[in-house]
Amino acid sequence: FQVLQQQVGVLQDSANQNDERYTRAKADNAALQARVIMLEEQLRDTEIRYEEKLQDEQRRSKEYLARMDREKQLQLENASIRLQASETECANLKEEVARQRLRIDKFETQRQDLMDQIQDLNNQLNMSKEELKSYKDQEHRLRRDYDTQTQLLEELSREVERLRMETRTPALPTTSPESLRLEELHEEMSALRSENSHLHEVNEELQAQSSSCRP
Repeated sequence: FQVLQQQVGVLQDSANQNDERYTRAKADNAALQARVIMLEEQLRDTEIRYEEKLQDEQRRSKEYLARMDREKQLQLENASIRLQASETECANLKEEVARQRLRIDKFETQRQDLMDQIQDLNNQLNMSKEELKSYKDQEHRLRRDYDTQTQLLEELSREVERLRMETRTPALPTTSPESLRLEELHEEMSALRSENSHLHEVNEELQAQSSSCRP
């Protein structure tokens, strides 16, 4: 009986210990359940914040992509417009280059014609200078001849005047040598006047030609 009582006591102690362990385990379980519930709520809050953040990031990403697409489209449109403008400008420049080349060819032809005309004018100028020199030489010769004839005419005039004075004396017959000489001098003076007048006309003509030949 004592052994049984000891065994009952041991079993009672063991049961008490089990009750205590059970109570502690139950309390621990309740604490764990509360901890799990808190963690689950934190997890739900975290998931909700993550979803919200994810949705916000997705929204901003979509907006960014949409903005990038719009900017890309605008850049493409601007590039297309610039390309068309550049192509148009290039075509206009090609046409302008072609027109300028035609003008250059035309100016080159005109320049060559002007160079030929200038060469012809230079040749004519050289010929005119030679003619002018010839006219001046001839004019100088004619002037010398004219001066000589004028001097001779003056001498003959003086001689005629002297002979006239001598022929006024009644002693000299009309057939005297002085009278005959006077008539010859008159004829010579008349010829000299004609020749002098002709030389003067030729000289004036040469002067006119010289003036027209001057550059």
